[in-house]
Amino acid sequence: MDQARNSTQVQSLNEMEEGSKTHGSTRVQRSWREYPDGYPRFDRTAARSLLYLENELGALQARLDGLEEECDLDTLTRPYLRDWDALNMAADGGDNKAADIRNLVLQIRRKVQEYHEALIRFEQALSLASPERRALKATRNVFAKDDGWRNSPEAMITDGLSKHLIENEQDLCALRKLPEPDRLTRLFEGRLAFLFREKVNGRYVDYVRHQSVERVVSAISSILAAIFLIGAVLGLYFVESQHARLGMLCGFTLAFAGSLALLTNARRQEVFATTAAYAAVLVVFLSGDFAQNTATSAASPTATAAITVTSTIFTSATVQ
Repeated sequence: MDQARNSTQVQSLNEMEEGSKTHGSTRVQRSWREYPDGYPRFDRTAARSLLYLENELGALQARLDGLEEECDLDTLTRPYLRDWDALNMAADGGDNKAADIRNLVLQIRRKVQEYHEALIRFEQALSLASPERRALKATRNVFAKDDGWRNSPEAMITDGLSKHLIENEQDLCALRKLPEPDRLTRLFEGRLAFLFREKVNGRYVDYVRHQSVERVVSAISSILAAIFLIGAVLGLYFVESQHARLGMLCGFTLAFAGSLALLTNARRQEVFATTAAYAAVLVVFLSGDFAQNTATSAASPTATAAITVTSTIFTSATVQ
């Protein structure tokens, strides 16, 4: 019963959230939760903050240099520069100069740590991937589109952030790093993106879910692989001319290699290895059929030798 009550409460909260009319930051949070692309890094502001930290450290270092020069001129305070315990004892004993040096050293230590942490975080922020153009366009359409949203009471982003999102494309980053898409994926996310458009806050946006495209691309790739294998075997089975079969073998192999190179992100050695495996399947099929027709076909030994040479070429290319 408690579980049913909790489920009812969660459902009621979801209905209230969907039914309520949200504005400003609330709508931004709900939209960016679904489309986490296009966050500003504020590179210029971060660089300016680092410069201010550098100036602070430079000023502290100059003050410390001055105090150390004064201590070096006095034989009584000169040990402060070599012995931290002596410096502490003098500072605890009421020596103002020693206390100033110790406080300044501790302040510099904290400031250097803050500066190094800021450098590391800024380097990590700069290494974030840039958002894809289509995702960036969708984000702009949702947040600051010039169709009355920006100037309406329901506008998601106004003032400085709206301008920053529109004009500072190089300053934006994506929180999720997606693998480099292949050409088929780029085709669906580009020219055929209208097939995968979704609604955000009741409006269609120019944004494509990668999961949907991946499922379609995987299905098409599986179908193409089956067509190349089954189609080639059926074609070679029904064609009787040995020369035509050799031509079909070369044609199917070239088409298979071309589809790998054009539609996938396979590397060169992967294209060679996969093409050699595909050609080997066809060679085995043809070799078995040629062996049955050796007595009736004078061209069979020549054809078998040609196929063997072809297989050797593919194998050597794969090894290289």
